[in-house]
Amino acid sequence: MCPQPVLHVIYSMDRGGAETLLLESVRSNPASHADGGFPAKIICWHHEGELADQIRATGISVEVLGRKSRPLWQIPLILNDLRLLIRAVAESAESHGAQIIHGHLVDGAFIAVLAASSARAKAVATIYSNHVIPMSLRPGTLKRWIWERVTRYSFRRLDRVISISDDVTETLVKEFAAPPDRIAVIPVSVAEMRPVIDRDTARGMFNIPQDCFCMVTVGRLAPNKQHKALISAVGLLRDAGRDVHLLIAGRGPEQDALSQQISELGLDGHVTLLGPYPDLSEPTVAADLFVTASLSEGVSLALLEAMSAHRPILSTACEGNRDLLADGRGHLVSEGDVQAIADGIATLIDNPELREKYALTAFPYYRDNYSQEASFAAQAATYAAVLEDTST
Repeated sequence: MCPQPVLHVIYSMDRGGAETLLLESVRSNPASHADGGFPAKIICWHHEGELADQIRATGISVEVLGRKSRPLWQIPLILNDLRLLIRAVAESAESHGAQIIHGHLVDGAFIAVLAASSARAKAVATIYSNHVIPMSLRPGTLKRWIWERVTRYSFRRLDRVISISDDVTETLVKEFAAPPDRIAVIPVSVAEMRPVIDRDTARGMFNIPQDCFCMVTVGRLAPNKQHKALISAVGLLRDAGRDVHLLIAGRGPEQDALSQQISELGLDGHVTLLGPYPDLSEPTVAADLFVTASLSEGVSLALLEAMSAHRPILSTACEGNRDLLADGRGHLVSEGDVQAIADGIATLIDNPELREKYALTAFPYYRDNYSQEASFAAQAATYAAVLEDTST
């Protein structure tokens, strides 16, 4: 088969779930490289983001358009910006010889539809969560109304919508009228985490005593992730005489508030904000337990990475995570309940056999359902089917 170039469009390559998946799908997938079947190029339409250089290191091009967001009252300027953005993406697609423009998330889907029409390419988009519209957009607002209609418009015109699960597919069809016959379900995948340092070395890096019970959480510092609940739970454990430490990897809008909470609770020696840590295997191997207090998730990459690293997991029983951790693959506690989180952690501190059982049960589930090989093959098959389909 002759190479069929693909242009990927995303807001930025800041570290996040969709961005990490895109990174892995082009970095680890031989088909995305220059001599592969679907050589890739990335466009960040807003700003670059910290993961861009990791993509460039593989020889894959990343182009940054630097378009800015505007308030709604500047509608004439917004429409002109959109016109220029679509022209730039279409020109990039033509210069890359792209046969497919693959948008990521809803904004990427909309751009892919418009640019593909101009560039005479096929339009594909991946939606990574049941929360199709950004959660920050409140129901009943004009901005959310616009997003909802843009989303429905995009889904009706995409040649293929890639969903990560049956639950997400149900949302796309029922709430946004996505045509069922144009949806391909491709579960997310993550590379197996293989730390190159041991537990003792990692603990030395973070100044954590060997006999301290260490936990790690990874994710954007945003309200939905409920890091405040985890920090409060650490405070309860400290007050109960437990020697515990929590490593928090990630960045986001709640960083200053979390730092203030840590200081107010006197937990500076028990909680460390690592920021956007470059090698997550290091804090993961230092930890005895992976913890998360999210209110909702799609399919959590952080949980899958913890599974792949043979780490036991404690999570709130939120949408997404409760399915991943069903059947004895992890310890589930009530959402938004700080005492339940602290009690669950205490149970696992006192029961190393249970922690081992969770880790041993979770790893085969990760290996059999979320490995990269199956995902890459499914994506290639989807691209091939789109290119062969003359009905769209």
